[in-house]
Amino acid sequence: MENSQRHSSKSSVLVLGIGNRVYGDDGVGVCLAYTLPRCCRTKGVDVVWVDRPTIGDIALLEGYEVVVIIDAIDYSSMSVFGLGPKAAVAVIELDPARLDVSDVVGLVDSADAHTMDPAYLVSLAYSAGLFEGVAYLVAVSVRDTEFGKGLSEEAKANALKALIELEKIVATKHRATLRCDYGCVKSTLDNLCCNPLASL
Repeated sequence: MENSQRHSSKSSVLVLGIGNRVYGDDGVGVCLAYTLPRCCRTKGVDVVWVDRPTIGDIALLEGYEVVVIIDAIDYSSMSVFGLGPKAAVAVIELDPARLDVSDVVGLVDSADAHTMDPAYLVSLAYSAGLFEGVAYLVAVSVRDTEFGKGLSEEAKANALKALIELEKIVATKHRATLRCDYGCVKSTLDNLCCNPLASL
Protein backbone atom coordinates (compact mmCIF):
# COMPACT_ATOMS: atom_id res chain seq x y z
CA MET A 1 0.00 0.00 0.00
CA GLU A 2 1.33 3.44 -0.92
CA ASN A 3 0.79 6.69 0.95
CA SER A 4 2.31 9.98 -0.01
CA GLN A 5 2.74 13.69 0.46
CA ARG A 6 3.56 15.17 -2.96
CA HIS A 7 3.89 18.91 -3.35
CA SER A 8 4.43 19.49 -7.06
CA SER A 9 5.79 17.97 -10.22
CA LYS A 10 8.82 20.26 -9.88
CA SER A 11 10.14 18.57 -6.74
CA SER A 12 13.69 17.33 -7.20
CA VAL A 13 13.95 15.01 -4.20
CA LEU A 14 11.92 11.96 -3.30
CA VAL A 15 12.06 10.47 0.18
CA LEU A 16 10.78 6.90 0.13
CA GLY A 17 10.13 5.17 3.44
CA ILE A 18 9.96 1.38 3.32
CA GLY A 19 8.88 -1.06 6.00
CA ASN A 20 6.19 -3.28 7.37
CA ARG A 21 4.94 -1.82 10.65
CA VAL A 22 3.38 -5.13 11.65
CA TYR A 23 6.92 -6.46 12.15
CA GLY A 24 8.05 -4.09 14.88
CA ASP A 25 11.21 -2.17 14.02
CA ASP A 26 10.93 -3.13 10.36
CA GLY A 27 8.44 -0.27 10.10
CA VAL A 28 10.95 2.42 11.04
CA GLY A 29 11.32 3.70 7.46
CA VAL A 30 7.58 4.12 7.01
CA CYS A 31 7.15 5.71 10.42
CA LEU A 32 9.92 8.24 9.87
CA ALA A 33 8.64 9.14 6.41
CA TYR A 34 5.15 9.65 7.86
CA THR A 35 6.46 12.29 10.25
CA LEU A 36 8.12 14.44 7.59
CA PRO A 37 5.11 16.27 6.09
CA ARG A 38 3.73 16.74 9.60
CA CYS A 39 6.85 17.90 11.41
CA CYS A 40 9.11 19.42 8.75
CA ARG A 41 9.22 22.44 6.51
CA THR A 42 9.90 21.18 3.03
CA LYS A 43 10.55 22.65 -0.39
CA GLY A 44 11.19 20.58 -3.47
CA VAL A 45 10.76 17.36 -1.51
CA ASP A 46 8.11 14.70 -2.01
CA VAL A 47 7.53 11.98 0.57
CA VAL A 48 6.12 8.52 -0.09
CA TRP A 49 5.92 5.44 2.08
CA VAL A 50 5.17 1.84 1.13
CA ASP A 51 5.05 -1.27 3.29
CA ARG A 52 6.12 -3.85 0.70
CA PRO A 53 7.59 -2.38 -2.49
CA THR A 54 6.81 -4.22 -5.70
CA ILE A 55 8.05 -3.93 -9.27
CA GLY A 56 5.27 -1.45 -10.00
CA ASP A 57 6.78 0.96 -7.50
CA ILE A 58 9.69 1.77 -9.81
CA ALA A 59 7.35 4.39 -11.27
CA LEU A 60 7.59 6.30 -7.97
CA LEU A 61 11.18 7.26 -8.81
CA GLU A 62 10.38 8.76 -12.21
CA GLY A 63 11.89 12.15 -12.92
CA TYR A 64 13.60 12.80 -9.58
CA GLU A 65 17.17 14.04 -9.32
CA VAL A 66 17.69 12.48 -5.90
CA VAL A 67 15.92 9.57 -4.24
CA VAL A 68 16.50 8.80 -0.57
CA ILE A 69 15.24 5.43 0.64
CA ILE A 70 14.84 4.94 4.38
CA ASP A 71 14.76 1.32 5.46
CA ALA A 72 15.54 -0.93 8.39
CA ILE A 73 18.62 -3.11 8.50
CA ASP A 74 19.49 -5.71 11.10
CA TYR A 75 22.18 -4.42 13.44
CA SER A 76 24.36 -7.46 12.71
CA SER A 77 24.68 -6.37 9.07
CA MET A 78 26.26 -3.00 9.89
CA SER A 79 29.69 -4.61 9.69
CA VAL A 80 29.21 -4.92 5.93
CA PHE A 81 29.54 -1.13 5.78
CA GLY A 82 32.62 -1.14 7.98
CA LEU A 83 30.58 -0.14 11.01
CA GLY A 84 30.22 -1.83 14.38
CA PRO A 85 26.99 -3.44 15.64
CA LYS A 86 26.31 -0.37 17.79
CA ALA A 87 26.18 1.96 14.78
CA ALA A 88 22.77 3.57 14.45
CA VAL A 89 22.70 4.50 10.76
CA ALA A 90 24.51 3.71 7.53
CA VAL A 91 24.28 5.90 4.42
CA ILE A 92 25.02 4.18 1.13
CA GLU A 93 25.04 5.89 -2.24
CA LEU A 94 23.28 3.83 -4.88
CA ASP A 95 24.48 5.33 -8.15
CA PRO A 96 22.48 3.29 -10.67
CA ALA A 97 24.95 4.11 -13.45
CA ARG A 98 27.65 2.09 -11.72
CA LEU A 99 25.66 0.06 -9.24
CA ASP A 100 26.56 -3.60 -8.87
CA VAL A 101 23.32 -4.89 -7.44
CA SER A 102 24.95 -8.04 -6.13
CA ASP A 103 27.02 -5.87 -3.75
CA VAL A 104 23.94 -4.42 -2.08
CA VAL A 105 21.04 -6.84 -2.50
CA GLY A 106 20.44 -8.90 0.60
CA LEU A 107 21.87 -6.36 3.02
CA VAL A 108 18.49 -4.98 3.98
CA ASP A 109 17.08 -7.69 6.21
CA SER A 110 13.72 -6.69 7.62
CA ALA A 111 12.05 -9.87 8.80
CA ASP A 112 11.55 -11.02 5.20
CA ALA A 113 8.79 -8.43 4.89
CA HIS A 114 9.96 -6.97 1.57
CA THR A 115 9.07 -8.19 -1.87
CA MET A 116 11.70 -6.00 -3.58
CA ASP A 117 15.07 -4.87 -2.28
CA PRO A 118 15.77 -1.10 -2.49
CA ALA A 119 18.82 -1.67 -4.70
CA TYR A 120 16.71 -3.60 -7.20
CA LEU A 121 14.08 -0.87 -7.12
CA VAL A 122 16.67 1.75 -8.06
CA SER A 123 18.34 -0.44 -10.67
CA LEU A 124 15.10 -1.38 -12.39
CA ALA A 125 13.91 2.24 -12.46
CA TYR A 126 17.22 3.22 -14.05
CA SER A 127 17.10 0.37 -16.55
CA ALA A 128 13.55 1.33 -17.50
CA GLY A 129 14.62 4.93 -18.20
CA LEU A 130 12.48 6.30 -15.37
CA PHE A 131 15.27 7.44 -13.10
CA GLU A 132 18.61 9.01 -14.04
CA GLY A 133 19.57 10.63 -10.76
CA VAL A 134 21.40 9.52 -7.64
CA ALA A 135 19.88 7.39 -4.91
CA TYR A 136 20.84 6.93 -1.30
CA LEU A 137 19.90 4.22 1.14
CA VAL A 138 19.64 5.45 4.71
CA ALA A 139 19.75 2.17 6.59
CA VAL A 140 18.47 2.36 10.16
CA SER A 141 19.88 -0.25 12.52
CA VAL A 142 17.19 -2.33 14.26
CA ARG A 143 17.05 -5.40 16.45
CA ASP A 144 13.43 -6.30 17.15
CA THR A 145 11.27 -7.31 14.18
CA GLU A 146 8.83 -9.43 16.12
CA PHE A 147 5.31 -9.64 14.72
CA GLY A 148 2.78 -7.37 16.39
CA LYS A 149 5.18 -5.07 18.20
CA GLY A 150 5.53 -1.34 17.79
CA LEU A 151 8.81 0.50 17.32
CA SER A 152 11.34 -0.10 20.06
CA GLU A 153 12.93 2.80 21.90
CA GLU A 154 16.23 1.99 20.18
CA ALA A 155 14.63 2.13 16.73
CA LYS A 156 13.00 5.47 17.50
CA ALA A 157 16.31 6.91 18.70
CA ASN A 158 18.06 5.62 15.59
CA ALA A 159 15.30 7.11 13.42
CA LEU A 160 16.14 10.56 14.78
CA LYS A 161 19.81 9.99 13.88
CA ALA A 162 18.71 8.89 10.41
CA LEU A 163 16.78 12.15 10.09
CA ILE A 164 20.02 14.09 10.62
CA GLU A 165 21.56 12.21 7.69
CA LEU A 166 18.45 12.79 5.59
CA GLU A 167 18.61 16.53 6.19
CA LYS A 168 22.27 16.55 5.17
CA ILE A 169 21.49 14.81 1.87
CA VAL A 170 18.62 17.14 1.04
CA ALA A 171 20.78 20.16 1.92
CA THR A 172 23.08 19.30 -1.00
CA LYS A 173 20.24 20.19 -3.40
CA HIS A 174 19.99 23.97 -3.81
CA ARG A 175 16.34 23.75 -4.82
CA ALA A 176 15.31 21.51 -1.93
CA THR A 177 14.78 22.15 1.77
CA LEU A 178 14.01 19.86 4.69
CA ARG A 179 14.04 21.38 8.18
CA CYS A 180 12.40 19.34 10.90
CA ASP A 181 11.06 19.90 14.39
CA TYR A 182 12.71 17.00 16.18
CA GLY A 183 10.35 17.27 19.14
CA CYS A 184 7.40 16.83 16.81
CA VAL A 185 9.08 13.88 15.07
CA LYS A 186 9.81 12.16 18.37
CA SER A 187 6.28 12.76 19.64
CA THR A 188 4.77 11.38 16.44
CA LEU A 189 6.97 8.30 16.57
CA ASP A 190 6.05 7.79 20.23
CA ASN A 191 2.31 8.27 19.80
CA LEU A 192 1.61 6.64 16.47
CA CYS A 193 4.23 4.03 15.79
CA CYS A 194 3.88 2.29 19.13
CA ASN A 195 0.76 0.63 17.69
CA PRO A 196 1.53 -1.32 14.48
CA LEU A 197 -2.16 -1.73 13.70
CA ALA A 198 -2.98 1.98 13.78
CA SER A 199 -3.63 3.35 10.32
CA LEU A 200 -1.33 6.04 8.92
